[in-house]
Amino acid sequence: MTNEGSEQYSLSVKAGQHLTIHINSSNHQAMFSIIKPSPFGSKNEVVEKARGVRRWSGTLAMNGDYRITVFTREEQDVSRFKLRVTLR
Repeated sequence: MTNEGSEQYSLSVKAGQHLTIHINSSNHQAMFSIIKPSPFGSKNEVVEKARGVRRWSGTLAMNGDYRITVFTREEQDVSRFKLRVTLR
């Protein structure tokens, strides 16, 4: 994966659920952001303290489909990664 194209995943969540995400990558360059649900898909509002991170844990406030976007720090970086997602 390179920064020219990010990987995106969708996660259906109910308000009040607890989400934990951790990413490991071969060269420590992969990170992620969590995007809040948007009724019309027009806004890209990031969950608080979940922009360009390698670990995040918290309780989600909204129902809907959250997006997890994985990317690298620099455009030329290439990275293999393992993304661990736990939703309770």
